[in-house]
Amino acid sequence: MVSEKMTKEMFEMFKSSVDTTWSTMSLLQNQAERMGRLMIDQFGTAQAEGRQRVEEWMVESKKKQEEFKKICDEGMRRFSEVVTPKD
Repeated sequence: MVSEKMTKEMFEMFKSSVDTTWSTMSLLQNQAERMGRLMIDQFGTAQAEGRQRVEEWMVESKKKQEEFKKICDEGMRRFSEVVTPKD
């Protein structure tokens, strides 16, 4: 019983750590997007095609980030099933 409780607590700590790391990475990604848009807007000489490419890159990057998050959440769910005892 003690080892099961300890395992569950360790898993919860690990999950919390992963969630915090993910949150931090998301904040950094959002900040980089804002800075990128601000720089593009301030450079009046930027060509429309260049702006479009950067916007596409940001949208695609966000999509991939969300896909990766879904995969990580699914892996965490499966890991939780293995580690935590069934009541």
